Amino acid sequence: MAFALRQESVALLIASLLAAFISLQAIYVAYVGPWDIAYGRNMLVCAAIVIALLTKPAVDPRGKASSPAKFLGLALDLVLIGVIVAASIGFTQVAYLMERTRDIFSDYDVWISIAGCGVILEATRRYFGMSMVVIALLALLYCFFGQNLPGFLSHSGISLERAMETIWYGHQGVFGTP
Repeated sequence: MAFALRQESVALLIASLLAAFISLQAIYVAYVGPWDIAYGRNMLVCAAIVIALLTKPAVDPRGKASSPAKFLGLALDLVLIGVIVAASIGFTQVAYLMERTRDIFSDYDVWISIAGCGVILEATRRYFGMSMVVIALLALLYCFFGQNLPGFLSHSGISLERAMETIWYGHQGVFGTP
């Protein structure tokens, strides 16, 4: 029980610090002006996802799950946090390169963006349930397999690289304007 309280306290402390960072950032933007979209919005989304993962863990540390299940839940949450941080850093690196060159996406860029989307879907599932996740997955299925549908439902198709360029690295996707 002591480990569960310690784990929960650390998670809440980190979540509180990130929430304070988001608040200070909002005050900064109100007085100074907005950050460059390529560097500001991804940090905020990353912080929000980390807060979501910390405040709604995979396995409740005070629940009745066994110790190995609690440990695996904690490990899963730490991996998910690491993935979303890496994917957000990848967004910043690709955005920087796209400003200065005609960046060609590497396989790493594509796979880290897929992993980042997966973490966002998991955070969405934890807070809003499976209905939002199913809608997002159906949209992705249509994106990749819509060229096989009949009639007006069909489209010309899209590659995985182009889809991730739009969904993750473009300003029309995850880090785009509402």
